[in-house]
Amino acid sequence: MGANFNRVGSYTSQVESGTGVIAGDYNVLNAHLGYRTRHYTIRFYTKNLTNENILYSGRTNWAGLQAQIGQPRAFGFTIDGRL
Repeated sequence: MGANFNRVGSYTSQVESGTGVIAGDYNVLNAHLGYRTRHYTIRFYTKNLTNENILYSGRTNWAGLQAQIGQPRAFGFTIDGRL
């Protein structure tokens, strides 16, 4: 099992003619739990467990706001087999 936590403070996403927006100021927690045998490994995981609204970068222009956002909360699992 394992987890990682990432804290990002606020920052200006673009330093170009004042077109940037304030981004950051979020916490992201990812976690996983796995089990391994001789023939297979199964792993359950979650990304962005706290379901933070993540804005990586953004800028305003004549068309409005353009932004790159982070993934919302997601759950999943993987299974790997071995011969």
